[in-house]
Amino acid sequence: MFIYTLYALTGETLGQTPLLEQAMRAARIYAAAHCAPCVVECRRLDTNETRRVQLNADGSVVKLWQAA
Repeated sequence: MFIYTLYALTGETLGQTPLLEQAMRAARIYAAAHCAPCVVECRRLDTNETRRVQLNADGSVVKLWQAA
């Protein structure tokens, strides 16, 4: 099972959901409305492993776990 958390780049938590599509849709809407990137973190509840992606206002996606 997973939990998806949305963050502004300031670190402010925008919301959480167990549904991937809902998280990605909300992140795209937030990024476009505020002309600012939004981060979606996926946390696997049984192992606590996390991955993050950044959704930009132009609709592009950056996989942050591969950027390092």
